[in-house]
Amino acid sequence: MASNLDLRDLDLEKRQKSEDFELHVRNENGAECREDCEPQASDSLLNEQTSHSNGGTATNGLTTHQAQKNTFQLFFQNGFFQRIKEELNQTVWKKCKVWMFIPLICVVIVVVVIVSMAVCSALHKDEDESYDSLLFTVPQRFNGSFQLSSKLLSDEAQVLEDLQHKLDDLYRSSPALGRYFLEVETLSRNKTSDILYSLTFKLPEDGLEELRNFTLSREMVQNVLRQYLYDQDPDDSGGMFIDPVSLRMSTAY
Repeated sequence: MASNLDLRDLDLEKRQKSEDFELHVRNENGAECREDCEPQASDSLLNEQTSHSNGGTATNGLTTHQAQKNTFQLFFQNGFFQRIKEELNQTVWKKCKVWMFIPLICVVIVVVVIVSMAVCSALHKDEDESYDSLLFTVPQRFNGSFQLSSKLLSDEAQVLEDLQHKLDDLYRSSPALGRYFLEVETLSRNKTSDILYSLTFKLPEDGLEELRNFTLSREMVQNVLRQYLYDQDPDDSGGMFIDPVSLRMSTAY
């Protein structure tokens, strides 16, 4: 009887251990399933949220672009240019319209500018051009010579006269020396190609020494004539071509 009870206790103990083992295995499998399923569910939820977010961004970008496009369309469809055209075509006085005054205003502005410039130039006086020739009383003379390219023939008087006119025009048209120039004389040397000349200037007493040393110095007066001789055209000068190298000048006291 005692042995039967012991066997029964052993069977119960084995069953209890078997049930405990099965319960332990089921618990472990359930935990692994939860660990595997939870990340998958989280990933699915994240993907769904990302998809919704991207769709919302694209929708917002499209909506902004469409709004801008609609704004420009409304701007033109509301008759903006049409209103400007109507305003420009409004009659201001009799048959004169607004747009007719636009070119008129431009013309008036141009005329005002031109008239203003003309008035300013007319009223402006150059102090260097304002002088009294009666104050030029001190004579200043220069003598010199040069050679022609050919000898003087029977028309010597005419050649001398032409040369005199050339020198006279040269010095009277000079911006620096013109106001002081008085006269020029030319003569030949025994019907040769040598020409003698004499230049006379008149200076004011005020600033006399400065004029003699700078403006009407021998170098200045000679350089004006020398430059003119170098600018000569041999074809146009003919027999009155002056050799620039032969130019001589000295101050007469």
